[in-house]
Amino acid sequence: MRAALATIGIMGSGDELANPHKAEDAGRRVAEAGFHLLTGGGGGVMEAASRGFASFEKRQGLAIGVLPARHLGSPQTRQDYPNSFIDLAIRTHLEVSPDPDNLSSRNPINILTADGLIFLPGSGGTAAELALAKKFSKPRILLLDKGESIGELSAEALRQAGENVAAGHTELDTFLRAIKQL
Repeated sequence: MRAALATIGIMGSGDELANPHKAEDAGRRVAEAGFHLLTGGGGGVMEAASRGFASFEKRQGLAIGVLPARHLGSPQTRQDYPNSFIDLAIRTHLEVSPDPDNLSSRNPINILTADGLIFLPGSGGTAAELALAKKFSKPRILLLDKGESIGELSAEALRQAGENVAAGHTELDTFLRAIKQL
């Protein structure tokens, strides 16, 4: 019997990215390390990470997308979801929310499902996911360059707050190896 693969979540902006290569590279590294990938299934960081993940032909895992509803309680998925690189779409009746305590958001599902989390630049929704990751003591790394932020907090402010902020491949690869050992 094959052991279950761990799941790495990549969280970040659903909007167009200034540097999609960072998200794509992170997704590919997750595939190369032998994990499942979990995102919100949409555009921006989610699509770029999923594209990078799918580009690794020998991947063992699935690209999983936890999809938001058009509005709370709706059985219909939001427009433009899932992106074309998602292997397993998990449709929910839940909304997108920048409030980490909003239980009608899909954010807790994303955070609690992942064995480890990679955060890239994002706004309120990403900041809410980061707050949940901290609340639930989830292993995480923040891939932020100088001048990038999550919500209102800059990379430097997040580093000073004790977050594991990194900009390079070495730190990400070390993080992924550590998750594999859990």
